[in-house]
Amino acid sequence: MAEHCVDLLQQHRIGRLLDAGGGDGYLPAYLHRRMASDAAAIDATVLDHDHRVLAQVPAPMRTVCGRLEDLDASTGQFGTILLRQVLHYVVCPDTALRTLGRRLESGGVLYVGQMVAPDPASADWLGNWANWISTTRLRVWTPDSLFDIFSTSGLLTERAKLVPYWQRLASAAGASPPRSPVLGQDSPGFGRIHWLHATLRIRS
Repeated sequence: MAEHCVDLLQQHRIGRLLDAGGGDGYLPAYLHRRMASDAAAIDATVLDHDHRVLAQVPAPMRTVCGRLEDLDASTGQFGTILLRQVLHYVVCPDTALRTLGRRLESGGVLYVGQMVAPDPASADWLGNWANWISTTRLRVWTPDSLFDIFSTSGLLTERAKLVPYWQRLASAAGASPPRSPVLGQDSPGFGRIHWLHATLRIRS
């Protein structure tokens, strides 16, 4: 997933970066290694609701403990905001997206990486499976439902790519497709889970 993030952001100046709901800061550190010059210092802030997770964020990254919806002007503006696998946990995703949009500086970009179901039937299946894995998940997205909420939140989709989830597992395991009880080619989940990667800007 990090490689798709790099691919979508490589034409942009990263600048000051916010990882919104980013946990331990892995993705900002990865982007910095891949995209910044050796002499550049990382200028990143990680937002998460769990202070125990934020304790793992390495220096010199800054941390903010709180919810997306409560992010205020005291954090300043950012050239790049990362929103990775977060929106299915958020009570008011449109409010969260508008809040993040206000934190983007002029010309800034919001990256969204989100697990999705390609169609409503797959969304029903994924909802049952995902609720078994994570009881805090509030919804399952389809690509169309994500694009709709991006638009109603005042965001313009700049680039997007839809990637079968098994490709990510295959890359990690060195097999294609992976032999997995949930996502293997003969399993009911094969083809029902995708990743949507998108870069968004504020609609002018």
